[in-house]
Amino acid sequence: MSPSETRLGARAFNLPQSWRVEVSLAAGLAILSLVLVPATGHSWIDLVVDLGACALAVVAAKWPRVGGIAVGLYLAFRLALPYEDNGVLGEYAPLFTLLGVGMRGERSLRLVLTIFYLPVMWWLSWTPARPMVNFMWGFLAWVSFAAMVWLVGNTYFALAEAQERARTAELVLQRQVLARELHDTVARSFTKVSMVAERARLRGVVSDQDLDQISEESARGVEELRWVMNLLRDPSVSVEALSAGRTSLAGALTEARDGLAKDGFSTTVSVEGDLNRLPAAQSETLAAVTAEAAANMVKHGDPRQPSGIVVQVGEADAELAFINAAAPATTPDDDGRERLGLWGMRQRLGGLGGSVQAGAEDQRWVTRVRLPLTSETGG
Repeated sequence: MSPSETRLGARAFNLPQSWRVEVSLAAGLAILSLVLVPATGHSWIDLVVDLGACALAVVAAKWPRVGGIAVGLYLAFRLALPYEDNGVLGEYAPLFTLLGVGMRGERSLRLVLTIFYLPVMWWLSWTPARPMVNFMWGFLAWVSFAAMVWLVGNTYFALAEAQERARTAELVLQRQVLARELHDTVARSFTKVSMVAERARLRGVVSDQDLDQISEESARGVEELRWVMNLLRDPSVSVEALSAGRTSLAGALTEARDGLAKDGFSTTVSVEGDLNRLPAAQSETLAAVTAEAAANMVKHGDPRQPSGIVVQVGEADAELAFINAAAPATTPDDDGRERLGLWGMRQRLGGLGGSVQAGAEDQRWVTRVRLPLTSETGG
């Protein structure tokens, strides 16, 4: 299985929803107000003003536009209050609204709100009794706060977009994997049933062997269909399920030879090199490719002509060749399109740097597979 497929089962980190961030910050600010306002000797009006600001920040978390306007009205109300009744911490609540709007990617709304909020918050943080220098430092402080809020909002939104793109790409890859598995399992089994039934029809006689094959392949197809449906119900475990029960290349070669013999093919299997040098992932990939290539030999090959499977495991790569004579009525490329089976092979091999080529050679149809061996294959 390719590295890209194994990532399908990995869980991406979960970003907290933007409204939860706003509500948490507003709740924290409300708790601080409950503690600090009485402790600093401010009146209950100050506490009500601060708690009202926190409540409006929560409203803005649910309804950004309506809540954003409400927070703006709150700031206007604060301007009308006497300086001694301006609250303690509530003037920071509008920053939470700017943060939430930015985290949602509503940049135009954030810009409008910032243009209105920033001068008012700046003004509220200064009183005429304070030196003018504090007025200018206050401007720099609020601009810094706003810039920090914009930066955090932009970063969160960029991460959320990247995560969504990764999720979309993961779903597309998962569909490709499932489509390939459907072809390599269910479709292959029922194609085999159709071919056995067609041969029996042409002979005019149904043998016990035909019935056994039809029964066996039908049962296998139903089981594979149930397996695929389980994957669709719980895609998160698809990678583990797809890899479960896979055989090695050695086992696949034996199954391919026996299966071809049942279909009347005289097939020679030749192996050069040590199959045990292949790591599990590459061995399973080549096993799946072998099963598909053998199925194609049955579907398109001529059982009256000899066929062969040649395997070479070298120091740098493994090469397989599937050789058969095309059936008289078969023209492998007659529609000009790549068969789904070849597409599936390329999908499997591509993630591991392998390749597959198929075409006519010396009046034979040859499918050649190459898979490089990684540094982990040392015996």
